[in-house]
Amino acid sequence: MRLLPELKRRPKVPGDTSRETAKWGWYILIVFFVLWLVYRWWFDN
Repeated sequence: MRLLPELKRRPKVPGDTSRETAKWGWYILIVFFVLWLVYRWWFDN
C-alpha cells in the first residue's frame, strides 16, 4: 500500500488523465488475475 501516498502527493495534470486511467485498468487486470489464480488453487486442493 506504499503507492497510495505517492498518488495523493502527485499534482493532478489535466493531460495525464488518460495515462492514469490506463494505469488503474492494469491494476484491475492484475487484481482479477490474482483472484483467478487463488480461485483455481482453492478448487484444485
